[in-house]
Amino acid sequence: MFDSHNAHMSALQLSEPVSSALSTPSRLTAEDETKSDPTTLVATFSNSANLTNAVHDISTRPVGYGDLSDVYTGIWRNAYGDQKVAIKVLRARPSTSDTDTLSSILLRELSRWQRLQHRNVDLLFGFFDGFGPLPALVSPWYESGNAISYLQRRGGDPDVDAIKIELLLGAMTGLCYLHDQSIVHGGIRGSNVLVSQEGIARLCDVGLTPILSQNSQSFEHSGGIEPDRYRCSAPELSLVEGAQHSYASDVWASGCLFIEVRP
Repeated sequence: MFDSHNAHMSALQLSEPVSSALSTPSRLTAEDETKSDPTTLVATFSNSANLTNAVHDISTRPVGYGDLSDVYTGIWRNAYGDQKVAIKVLRARPSTSDTDTLSSILLRELSRWQRLQHRNVDLLFGFFDGFGPLPALVSPWYESGNAISYLQRRGGDPDVDAIKIELLLGAMTGLCYLHDQSIVHGGIRGSNVLVSQEGIARLCDVGLTPILSQNSQSFEHSGGIEPDRYRCSAPELSLVEGAQHSYASDVWASGCLFIEVRP
């Protein structure tokens, strides 16, 4: 059974070389963040996490479609070798003509995500420029896919119920960690719970839904897939004018995740 007591420290075991590569002096600590203005944070992240020239062999077409992005694959060549990565190209259109403003807001949120270290929260390596008006996200590639597709493949496993519980416990432990860091996820659902090779649940797209919903006109859809984010949204987000994503709406979405995983 999953040991939540050691969940935070075990993040360093996700990929020790990669964790070391990301733990450079240029990355700000939480204490640094309280002393820095947003402009400084964005500038620091932009300089240290721009992987545009380090990611190669990018797929010519998307290999998958998420609620917010088209997903490509590539190879990140770093000091520790080559690693297959996912490149998420966001499908949001800025709510104003000032694309730079949304990019800055997005980079600020990504800089917070990159500093998180927990075994149930997906790593963010950095970003990639050139796919569109907004920076694309670069993160680990998961051969096992998300929780829904993973469980579909494991449907005949006699231990499938235990596997479901393990994934749900992991996702909720990751969410508790995010809330402890004063971060609202905003997109809890099966498609945003990735599964590692070891069967560990990891939350991805941390904080993206609130940022994009508040600062973009709409989300474009690709691949003929209608996103399921609306089915997992708390009622007030649709019924109350000006309502924003919150810890409470994350809890509501978590209940929907339980229903989605355990039909």
